[in-house]
Amino acid sequence: MGEVRFKQGFVPVAVDRQGLATAVAEVCDKTVFGDLMVALGVPLPIYGIPAFKRVARIMLPIVSYFPMSMIFYGSDGAEKEPKYVKYFEGSDLIAGDFLFMRKYMPARLDGKTVVTNTTTEDNIELLKSRGVKTVITTTPRYEGRSFGTNMLEAALTAYAGKGRRLTDEELEGVIEEVGVRPGVVRF
Repeated sequence: MGEVRFKQGFVPVAVDRQGLATAVAEVCDKTVFGDLMVALGVPLPIYGIPAFKRVARIMLPIVSYFPMSMIFYGSDGAEKEPKYVKYFEGSDLIAGDFLFMRKYMPARLDGKTVVTNTTTEDNIELLKSRGVKTVITTTPRYEGRSFGTNMLEAALTAYAGKGRRLTDEELEGVIEEVGVRPGVVRF
């Protein structure tokens, strides 16, 4: 099977998921980061990893003084009026935190691949009803729900029994040992 490629990826908020941002950029011909738009309400898309890193380097020291309610405004997952629709519609891969994604996603996401984190059965049904082709959760699904990466990392750290945070290499080893795989749902 050949390498998976996408024409365009859209990451609504990447600043807290830089590994995901890098991975999306590696499999997409073009990548759009919506951090300024979605998290701060500034209608400026960021194109590509180099620009994303420049913006993050400038903005993070400033944004770190903002109250959390301002930074994560609306990340409760409550759907708002669709916004930034051209980036959702123009992308065949949409990746990031489901709550940020859901906040502004349009009524139709026909044929899209979504890579996200914690989802419930209702979230999966919502994506299916919007026409999504494939949903990949970064953690496996257990009893209809995928759990946050932080929860999985805590469980794997406890399993390893070292009494400290694991290095990336140690964590990868435990993931391999236990057989943790992403959840994939195709419609």
